[in-house]
Amino acid sequence: MARVSTVDQQKIRRTRTGLIAHEAARAQSGYTLFAPMYGDGTVYLVDMDGKVAHTWRLPYRPGLYGHLLPNGRLFYGGKIMEDLERFEAWRRFKGGAVLEVDWSRG
Repeated sequence: MARVSTVDQQKIRRTRTGLIAHEAARAQSGYTLFAPMYGDGTVYLVDMDGKVAHTWRLPYRPGLYGHLLPNGRLFYGGKIMEDLERFEAWRRFKGGAVLEVDWSRG
C-alpha cells in the first residue's frame, strides 16, 4: 500500500518561509538554526514544531556560516556591508565579521 505524504507536493507553494510541512516520523529530532540571508542579523533557533526557541540579534547580516558550539555559544560569520567594490565577487561572498556569542546576547 502506498503511503500518502502530508507534505504539499506543489513546489511553488513550498517556497515560502516558515514551517510549511512537518512529518514528525520522518524528521530528524532537534533544532534548526536559521539566519535569513537578507535579514537584519537576527538568528533563530527553531524547534520541531516551528516555534522559535531562542533568537540572537547580531550587528551584521549573515554571511555563509553559523554553528552552535558544544559549549552552547553561537559561532557566526557576518557580512560587513561597507566597501562592496573591493573585490569582483564581494557582493555574493563577502564576509568580514566572525562572532562568538552566548545566550544572553539575544
